[in-house]
Amino acid sequence: MGIVPIIVLKSRLELRFFTWTILLCFFAAPLFGSVLFGTLTDEGGKPLAFANVYVFGTTKGTTTNPEGKYQLELEPGKYEIVFNYIGYSKKTMAVEMVHQRQELNVTLALEDILIKEVVVSAKEDPAYEIIRRAIAKRQFHYDEVESYRCMAYTKGLQRIVSAPEKIFGQTVNFDGSLDSNNAGIIYLSESISELSFKKPDRLSETVISSKVSGNSQAFSWNRAGDFYIFNFYRNNIRIEFLSDRVFISPIADNAMLHYRYRLEGYFTDNGKLVNKIAVMPRRTNDPVFSGTIYIVEDDWNIHSLDLFLTKNNQMKFLDTLWVKQVYAPVNESVWMQLSQWFEFNFNILGIKAEGYFGIVYSEYEVNVPLTKKDFSNEVLRVDEEANKRDSLYWEQYRPIPLTKEEQIDYTRKDSLEELRQSRDYLRSVDKKANKFNAWDLVLGYNYQNSYKKLFVNSMPYIEGFQYNTVEGFNLKLKAEVIKNLSKERSLSIEPVARYGFSNQHFNGKARVRYDYQPVKNAYAEIEGGRYVYQFNRNEPISELINTFYSLFIGRNYLKIFEESFFSAKHRFEPFNGLMFWAGGSYGFRRALQNTSSVSVKDVEKEPFTENIAFESHEAFILSFSLQYRPKQRYISRPHQKINLGTKYPVFTLSYRKSIPGVFGSDLNFDFLEFRMTQPIPMGLFGNSSYSVRLGTFLNDNRVELMDFKHFNGNQTVFGINYREGFQLLDYYAASTTGSYAEAHFQHNFDGFFFNKIPGFRRLKFQEVFNARFLYTKNYGDYTELSVGIENILRVMRMDFVFGLSSRHATVFGFRAGIDFRQL
Repeated sequence: MGIVPIIVLKSRLELRFFTWTILLCFFAAPLFGSVLFGTLTDEGGKPLAFANVYVFGTTKGTTTNPEGKYQLELEPGKYEIVFNYIGYSKKTMAVEMVHQRQELNVTLALEDILIKEVVVSAKEDPAYEIIRRAIAKRQFHYDEVESYRCMAYTKGLQRIVSAPEKIFGQTVNFDGSLDSNNAGIIYLSESISELSFKKPDRLSETVISSKVSGNSQAFSWNRAGDFYIFNFYRNNIRIEFLSDRVFISPIADNAMLHYRYRLEGYFTDNGKLVNKIAVMPRRTNDPVFSGTIYIVEDDWNIHSLDLFLTKNNQMKFLDTLWVKQVYAPVNESVWMQLSQWFEFNFNILGIKAEGYFGIVYSEYEVNVPLTKKDFSNEVLRVDEEANKRDSLYWEQYRPIPLTKEEQIDYTRKDSLEELRQSRDYLRSVDKKANKFNAWDLVLGYNYQNSYKKLFVNSMPYIEGFQYNTVEGFNLKLKAEVIKNLSKERSLSIEPVARYGFSNQHFNGKARVRYDYQPVKNAYAEIEGGRYVYQFNRNEPISELINTFYSLFIGRNYLKIFEESFFSAKHRFEPFNGLMFWAGGSYGFRRALQNTSSVSVKDVEKEPFTENIAFESHEAFILSFSLQYRPKQRYISRPHQKINLGTKYPVFTLSYRKSIPGVFGSDLNFDFLEFRMTQPIPMGLFGNSSYSVRLGTFLNDNRVELMDFKHFNGNQTVFGINYREGFQLLDYYAASTTGSYAEAHFQHNFDGFFFNKIPGFRRLKFQEVFNARFLYTKNYGDYTELSVGIENILRVMRMDFVFGLSSRHATVFGFRAGIDFRQL
């Protein structure tokens, strides 16, 4: 039974107003936008997905969905509608819009590709000459658009094709999104945004509409600006989340060294001759594309392209990525993208997935007078009202119709949203998630109470069982309790308990952190208890590695002391790019002695070294840090600020002071350090990074060893802290209370040389070089040089290291470890 609205009119004035309102709506309906819709298919009736449909002479258009369906909002009037799909002949049809909804189904034929006679007779495929012309005009076409504004509609979808029931003992359900076959859509979102761009790299985006399937309170993570990097008029295309190396454009200045080309024919488009050229890698493992690029004769600009990458091209995570772009003239000379589509698939841990992101551009304003005042370091802002748009809004402004699958996903998840937020539903989900299984011993046990927004995470229990010569075998239990108080505030408590079975000492501490005002990255933290620490608080040797060395090699490199303490710390960002920390601590410190000598090695002949002794003392220390990231880019979301980093050096100034007499403090020193770091992308040659530290003790009247300036040394065969650590340096030999200078440089060639060695390049190994320098007055100068291979079995790395010093003997050694940069 339908619902009949009942309107009660209390006066003639209301009746007259109501009557005129109805009549106005009735007669004015044709004056509002009408919708042209239909399906685009090939001659066999197969839907053509991601095809472009636009008004001739404009960039007002849309794109077909995966079912070949389209819809285009138009004012009443006469139009020429262009239907364009890569590999098919373009079709232009006259349309007169007179109805609210008007259907037009269109069939496209395969391109009528003509073959030039020169293809047969030429010694060199004519594609090479066309590409040379395109390369010669590449910079011109890149420079001809100094700035632009446009609207962008972005849709993202990710679908699980198949997945195992469990991974590492954890049930795979993606918040109930999968069906009985463990398949289904896990992410579906749309957004509409305003884009502004100015060379060389000024980009600003405002998301004005956002929709996420199954969560009406969420904001889409779609960002049209992320895809501006796919500009094939650039020599290199850097996709940081996919590869450490840059990908080479088929029309880059050096493209001939990396690509082979074949002219497959040509066709005409609005009087322009368009060449269809197949692009192929010269070497299988080069970071280059495969597929087809279309070049306009005489103008030598890109007409469209259909390219793809595979794992052979040094992609991370994804198995295949397809890129489709279609260009159209926005004026007599300039062509701009009408649409970009990215399809992908991957298989990780038995989870097979696929998806796509599509962007439709419209309402271009090219070479508009934009200045620096039109931009800021805020590269993306999500409007607070963006997720408040209703279904009628999306029906009107969504340029790409939803597929049946997407309609079902929206309907099902939106209808279940209220249920999924109910206490009973969340309890049922939590009950399954909170079951303890054997894998929890390896990965740690997690507990959740979703309704109360309470979460408990524990460290892996196996990781907590270690050995050192002071405590003997020891057990550490650590957990983190997180309570989300609101969208902006959260409270976390992290208790840690530790017991040494040999020295029979129980130690424990707890940290309480209150996160508030996330737009300022602000938090306050207190911590207290009694605990054991390495003299170098940066913990240069892991307890796991020390356990192995002590038990099996007879070397106890871990040196620790005990401290009863209380500390407080506060962090906030006064303005973008400037981060400030301030804190203070009080501690009573006492020395610890060896109480255990368990080892497979005969430690009677080579005894363990003694733990470091010192006089018990009290310490009150204030600390301040100021970090400046020039022109730091960031994203503003409602109640959140996400810092993205900067291409400029990052400067940090740190100061510590111990005040004698305050709370019984015995120490008296002032320490100052300056630090500068910067990553430097080097294009095809890889990536470099450097770090420089300069510091001194302004006052060293009394400084204990744990407050010295320490350097991250390493005396094991396991490589650690590659970017700011010394691989052959004794842990405490260079520690100082004087002035020092420290510098680190690393260059990752990312396979630049190895990829040119036939057969060997299949291993996908990557070359790496490090240079490290240290100077202190007491130790002198020390230099380390290392050459290594990374990406071994995806995460491993091996280095051969030389250590050179004017005061000490030359040393060398091998180091093997895991480079987390590759994860």
